Amino acid sequence: MRYESNITNFFDQGITSNSFKIDGFYPNVLVQHSFSDNFQVETSYKKTLIRPDYFLLNQLRRKNSDDSMLYTSGNINLRPQIEHEVDLSLYYKNQMLSVGMNYSPNYISTLIVKRGDYLVQEYNNFKMMTLYASLALNKVFNNKYIVKNYSNVNYLPIMEFEGFEKGKTNFAFDNRTVLGIILKKGYAAEVSYSFSTDFYDGFFKHGKTNNLSITLQKKIPHLNLTTYLVVTDLLRGQKNYDEAIYPIVYKNSSYNDTRGIRLGLYWTFGNQKLKEIKKEDSLMNDMKSRNRK
Repeated sequence: MRYESNITNFFDQGITSNSFKIDGFYPNVLVQHSFSDNFQVETSYKKTLIRPDYFLLNQLRRKNSDDSMLYTSGNINLRPQIEHEVDLSLYYKNQMLSVGMNYSPNYISTLIVKRGDYLVQEYNNFKMMTLYASLALNKVFNNKYIVKNYSNVNYLPIMEFEGFEKGKTNFAFDNRTVLGIILKKGYAAEVSYSFSTDFYDGFFKHGKTNNLSITLQKKIPHLNLTTYLVVTDLLRGQKNYDEAIYPIVYKNSSYNDTRGIRLGLYWTFGNQKLKEIKKEDSLMNDMKSRNRK
């Protein structure tokens, strides 16, 4: 448990200002219980305060490119974001099921609005709730074949902004499947395929993606070295696509060609062994990254 008292004053060219004071307690509670060596349960609650970045408070318009009709503008009246997160996770051997909720009454996000002859990407405070479920499955066959699968389902029952009518929402689903095989003489190979479906968040449609990657690695135990070769995005599916579904004409699509060959190595030291089950990022974290670009 912690207590914070925040006093902030922000001035934009000495003309306008944003001043606020926020006092409050911010608990972080985690309860874990092991029913057996193979079965564990944990539940948590966390309340956080997220202060807006300074560039989000700068209301000067910035043109995205010389030939673009889209400008970006901050908002000096942004309030800090209060976020509540509740999570319940079940662990059985190497399998994990997690369900939870994120809620923010003043989530910091962005909309595209028409200002005169131009479109302006403006930041503001939304009300948002995210429900999510994550499933991680891991299986090893004959100490040689490895199958891993990570799935996420997210839904936004609440996504509201005053003055704009909310549009369509749907379940967002993304999945990553990893197939690995341990070869002789310290070699191992891995094929990873991931995809995400089209997602409507109430204001934007985000296009689906997919990615196919291949990894070949070689372990050198007596040196604690591992070398690896990675070939990524063989299907050219990592495309970015956003389209406004509220009453404004805005479409944005791009393709970042990440196909390539990467060669590397890493070195470990010590004798520590950790058991880890990967928990994929939730939609809330994805949206935070997207909205702060």
